[in-house]
Amino acid sequence: MRFVGVDERDDRTAAQAFDRSFGISYPSLSDPAGDIVLAFRGSVQSRLARSWLTAVGAGAAALTGDRGGALSLLGQARDHLDAADGKEAWMYEWDHAALAAYRGQCHLRLGQAGQAAAAFEAGMASLPRSCERRGAFLAIGLAEASLAGGAVDAAVALAGRALAVFAACGSVAGLRRVQGLRCLLADAGCRREAAELDQQIRDHLAATS
Repeated sequence: MRFVGVDERDDRTAAQAFDRSFGISYPSLSDPAGDIVLAFRGSVQSRLARSWLTAVGAGAAALTGDRGGALSLLGQARDHLDAADGKEAWMYEWDHAALAAYRGQCHLRLGQAGQAAAAFEAGMASLPRSCERRGAFLAIGLAEASLAGGAVDAAVALAGRALAVFAACGSVAGLRRVQGLRCLLADAGCRREAAELDQQIRDHLAATS
């Protein structure tokens, strides 16, 4: 049996940098459109796996602007998750909070900032306090939704709190997400806020180096 990674979020350069940083030796396939995971949907029997694959399909549909298809797939993903019989070791983090993150990203891709914010907030509320890293990823999603809705100060505040968690736990993927929000701020013409977030990133990196 061989293990193969499927990267549905990062671009190829970022994924290769992650592999080098953490010494990952197994091959990884880039799948930003969700084509690879969608190919497995009909053959997977696990309810949890089907839920995740269907959520990925929803993200792919949202990328094409297919609002009806994306929302229908999200509903199916929720139904599979609700029907799942307990946890599975290889999908231990796939739960309603994880699905909320996919829902939020789908709404963002469809230009629905309010619905995205509601999804991320629901995901954060469903997590126990001990899940700080996962909560920080949801907070970055909420920051993106806040920025899309015009709440710049709220976006920066959320990003700052998430950054503190990512820096404390050494999450490279988390730091990349904060940097991504910084780019969104700059693209939106919020140069002062982007510079403020830049400085926070430098301060946290200096403190943990």
